[in-house]
Amino acid sequence: MADQSKSILDQQGLLSGACATLREGLLMVARDDALYEYTTDTRAGCTAFEGIKQGLGLLKRCLYIITDDTAPDSASSSILHIVDVRNKLVVGTFPLQGLSTVVVGPGGLATWCLGGKLYRYFEVELATQLEVLFKRSLHKLALDLATSHDADPELVAAIRQRWGDHLYAKADYDSAMSQYLETIGYLEPSYVIRRFLDAQRIHSLTRYLEELHDCGLGGADHTTLLLNCYTKLKDLKKLDRFIHRDDSSSSGTVGAEGPGSSGVTNMAVLSAAANAAKQKKPGLEADAAAPSFDMETAFKVLRSAGYAAHALSVAERAGEPDWVLDVLLEDMHSYPEAIAFIGMLNRPQQAQAIQRYGKILISKAPDDTTALIMDLCMPPMPQDPSLKNPDTAYTASVADFAHLYTDRPTRLLYLCEFILFNSSGEISNEQLLYHILLELYLAESLVDQEQEQGVNAAEVEPQARRDKARDLLQRGWQPHMQQPKYDPEHALVLCRQHNYRPGLVLLYDKKRLHREVLAVYMEAQDYDGLIAACIQYGECTICMSVCFRLDNCLVLYRQHNH
Repeated sequence: MADQSKSILDQQGLLSGACATLREGLLMVARDDALYEYTTDTRAGCTAFEGIKQGLGLLKRCLYIITDDTAPDSASSSILHIVDVRNKLVVGTFPLQGLSTVVVGPGGLATWCLGGKLYRYFEVELATQLEVLFKRSLHKLALDLATSHDADPELVAAIRQRWGDHLYAKADYDSAMSQYLETIGYLEPSYVIRRFLDAQRIHSLTRYLEELHDCGLGGADHTTLLLNCYTKLKDLKKLDRFIHRDDSSSSGTVGAEGPGSSGVTNMAVLSAAANAAKQKKPGLEADAAAPSFDMETAFKVLRSAGYAAHALSVAERAGEPDWVLDVLLEDMHSYPEAIAFIGMLNRPQQAQAIQRYGKILISKAPDDTTALIMDLCMPPMPQDPSLKNPDTAYTASVADFAHLYTDRPTRLLYLCEFILFNSSGEISNEQLLYHILLELYLAESLVDQEQEQGVNAAEVEPQARRDKARDLLQRGWQPHMQQPKYDPEHALVLCRQHNYRPGLVLLYDKKRLHREVLAVYMEAQDYDGLIAACIQYGECTICMSVCFRLDNCLVLYRQHNH
């Protein structure tokens, strides 16, 4: 000691050569009844080890202890004990006759006995030591031994696997799982999973799968299996906690729910949908950290198990509008919430959603869905500063949604009229809009599904629609226009198909096909119209050659000219 002071820790003495320093600050003293440990301040503890001690020394991480084994009236005899103090394990016991000297060297320990016999003792390989312990089912000692040797983690995991296998064979499944949990990252998960697939061991399997995901090693198959375990156990708390793991923005509770029930209020549904829409908008990052499980797998498993609200929560975290709409429309039948959610998306995403889900939306909420489509097809106001964003400036075409109105042609007519007559900017695919509207005007009848089911619904009279057809053709081909806004040939086909003479006359006249104009009047025996056309076209040779074929037309024509 630095100040050369002395402190008596124990009044008992010891034999020469019966002590050893285990590590700095710890002295081991051998007495006949036990092994005592001392620090610089006090006696630290003792280990029972009886026998008359003849010597003690340090041998690597072990102690060697020599005890007297001399029987009365017999030659001197001793026993060499090699003890692993840390693991409290007697490594070996060797009887010696007439022991003279003990020497410790780098290679092990040697003893010199009377009669000139020299014995050398050395430690066998760790694998051999472990195999001996395994045969005796001393797995705890094997683990401690490997730890004291600073064994590789792979070897430690292999020991725990054998220990787990031993406990599993004894049907001690909980203890076995405790060992298997320590092998995660080293042992193939399928090895453990196959052993616990039986329904009676589902709790242990759930525990293993949870730890697998906590370590970030859970794959899609593991996620599927874990969620199936939760649903079979009906453990909603764990299911909620798993879905919201790593999600700091969520309270972690979805609500009471089970197969066949919605489990959440409309406000909760809309809130989850709004969060998903916000995360999916360009330029916005999801607030929560990336989850440690495969979200697509979790979403599919929860839907198939009937946990719609939990599936909606996963869709919210993933920021996938299609997933949200799948749940809202197909599982929860929350049509108002679905339409409200679509309205939160950017315009291109709204168009994609309506194209995909428009049939069911129009059948359940036709007015609200049509209002969304109207907004998408109307060009944004030019003074809107947000038009710098291409998503905000996006304008859809009626042609993208016309097929959704197969059972509701009247609503399609109103939609086309609204867009055509109320748009102040350039209409997307305007030519096709004219074609659709013209065909609706000329249709013999427009019967919506509601009318077929006996529900009172407004219907435009056929004659009123046909009157609008000529105004539409006139609107789309005005004198100041270099080109019409529709395809004249297509319009002619529609007018011929529906035998719409006013449209044929207008289109032939616009195309300066006077012979065809007169032929229309003649075919309809509309002599007044025929004479009026002849007067309109003057002394046209074509008109005269056609009109003079009919005597009454000739008389009328001469009377008119006189």
